[in-house]
Amino acid sequence: KEVRNPSCAVRCDERHSPTPGAYLLPSPGLDGETAGWLRCRLSHGRSPSLLDWNGLVILETPRLVLRTWRADDLPAFAELNADPEVMRYLGGTALSREESDSIAEWGQERYAEEGIGLLAVERRQDGVFLGMCGLHHQWSYPDDVEVAWRFARRQWGYGYATEAATGWLDHGFLALGLPRVISITEWDNERSLAVMHRLGMTFDHE
Repeated sequence: KEVRNPSCAVRCDERHSPTPGAYLLPSPGLDGETAGWLRCRLSHGRSPSLLDWNGLVILETPRLVLRTWRADDLPAFAELNADPEVMRYLGGTALSREESDSIAEWGQERYAEEGIGLLAVERRQDGVFLGMCGLHHQWSYPDDVEVAWRFARRQWGYGYATEAATGWLDHGFLALGLPRVISITEWDNERSLAVMHRLGMTFDHE
């Protein structure tokens, strides 16, 4: 699938002074006219035996646990990745179990090597797996760090994406010292655009 109307939103750590070309111009806001796209290209063929699937807790928010993956997350993750509505703005095609597992393996590997990755989100109240969220290097913006999320459709509308992404943004700015974090989505993905707006991100470019 060809990229259409790529655009980007950005949030900067206010502790850092802007430098020419580093921070991006603000816009009136993220609305239906300003959008982008979100798509990860993932490498396959990774060996799960080389990864630690212990569900290491990285962060906690009032309602959520942000942690590395466990093997028992994978069936539920595959289910959400096979949902056409979830995948509507993520390439438009349901993923196979192998493809779904490879995303989790990739997230584990990135966290082991870089301390960031797209990782599991669990509800604190009952331990239910909700989806994934985290920081990563998106392939089309390799010099930036993106915050991204993907949740099961039955978990939409509860503010989980905003809460998880806020936790990861705070971690990125305060613990990792990132100067800025971007996020990208498709031009008509109103739900993700609304999350970006709530996160305080501003439209940058198409």
